[in-house]
Amino acid sequence: MHYKIKLLNHLIKAITIALLISSFLSSVGYSQEADVIGLINSLKDKNEEVRSKAAEALLETGDAHAVKPLIAALKDEDAGVRWSTAGALGKIKDTRAVDVLLSVLKDRNSEIIAGAYAFFIRRGNPDAEDLLIEALNKDGDIVMAEDFLNCGNSKLEEAARVWAKHHDYILGSLPREEGRPVWGQEK
Repeated sequence: MHYKIKLLNHLIKAITIALLISSFLSSVGYSQEADVIGLINSLKDKNEEVRSKAAEALLETGDAHAVKPLIAALKDEDAGVRWSTAGALGKIKDTRAVDVLLSVLKDRNSEIIAGAYAFFIRRGNPDAEDLLIEALNKDGDIVMAEDFLNCGNSKLEEAARVWAKHHDYILGSLPREEGRPVWGQEK
């Protein structure tokens, strides 16, 4: 019991210190811009995991400064980085990101389409259906298949069933959850 109290006291001290540091940084003018610059630099790291996580973290900043480096990261040599970057761009409400992702449809880049599949589902463009199915079959995963099954587009739902059968997965209909893409919700 004494150990738990001691651990709780350490935890309270750590939280207090973190709050004080945060308060200090904001009072001396530290901004999110420094975080964005660090993440942008991390997109060039030699480690693919670092680059991939940096792309995801840039999305969390919500900063328009992140769009240009994310667009550049779509050309990274690592597939995981391109996938994460495409997914991050698909969540950013910036015309540059939208334009780049729509151009990916013309290029038929299934890897990037797979990474940004939720973006394409939310847009609900019927011209994207076959490319989304191709991306699922070539570069998809179970989460993507579940989103297809539950997005409200019968063609994508059927593709998800076929994909799951081929990969020995059992998919089920899920209740509509916040964050899950719905076909055409952003038309």
